Amino acid sequence: MDDAVGRRLAEKSPASSRQVRLTLRYISVWSATKISFLFGIGLGIVSGVTLLTLWGVLNQLGAFAQLNTLLSGTSAGSGPAAATIGFSQALGIAALLGPLNTIGSTVAGMVGAALYNLGVRVTGGATVGFSSEN
Repeated sequence: MDDAVGRRLAEKSPASSRQVRLTLRYISVWSATKISFLFGIGLGIVSGVTLLTLWGVLNQLGAFAQLNTLLSGTSAGSGPAAATIGFSQALGIAALLGPLNTIGSTVAGMVGAALYNLGVRVTGGATVGFSSEN
């Protein structure tokens, strides 16, 4: 190894770091709407599967049968709970929750992006800092 190269390697300066600061000043409302729509579809599917799974677990544990015996002993018990909370009713509720979750999350994403864009005019945006050491 050359003596000059060895000296340069020995005198190597300490690692310098680069810093970058990024400011989020605008969110496209249309892009936020599309992303929140896809998120809403996923949320609707997950909530439907969760509801049907919860109904299946409660049915297997006999929770509806216990509810029937509890309600049959009172004067308020007009009918069996398993008839009012059957699989078809749980499936209907899950089918109703899916579109409601999709619509709700889409509107929330769109309104949230619009409100952020209005708030940026006052605050200047959200600043994020990144650093990289060489």
